[in-house]
Amino acid sequence: GDASLAQYLSDIHRNTQKAGDILGRIRAFIRSKETVFERVALGQVISDVTALINDLANNESVRLEVTLPAQNVWVRGDPVQLSQILMNVCRNAIQATQGQSERWLHLRVWRADGMACVEITDNGPGLQPEVLASVSTPFFSTKPDGLGVGLSISKSIAKHHGGTLSIGNHPDGGAVVVLQLPSID
Repeated sequence: GDASLAQYLSDIHRNTQKAGDILGRIRAFIRSKETVFERVALGQVISDVTALINDLANNESVRLEVTLPAQNVWVRGDPVQLSQILMNVCRNAIQATQGQSERWLHLRVWRADGMACVEITDNGPGLQPEVLASVSTPFFSTKPDGLGVGLSISKSIAKHHGGTLSIGNHPDGGAVVVLQLPSID
């Protein structure tokens, strides 16, 4: 009846607040933690991340492809935090490809208009319209282990680095996540 609905709504409200608190704490932590901004080669960050997720990818039979430009693309940032973003995105992408006969993940780095770009595409089913709509909200989650929290943190880190993290669907299918950061020479 109405009582249980009211209870349910207050639970949701409380959980959302709790999630908001957790996110707030994480954001505060990211800000307070001495972010050591150093000159970072994106190729190196990607090598570190692919080394870390290689086992997971192999176990899941996901083919990892990495396309790096001939010249290193440099950004100013905290290599650990940048690795965290990419780890997060890659783990989500690997999960997203479950159920496909062939599973792959493609990471591509390039530089354009003073921005360093990292694009991660997968051949999963892509994101449902309602998920895409909610991705832009600060807190959302499509699964209990909290894709949303990971993405929110990743977005915070990108913003902290003067960049953006955007997520969408690829015209050929699958999801595409693009991390853009100001590039330096």
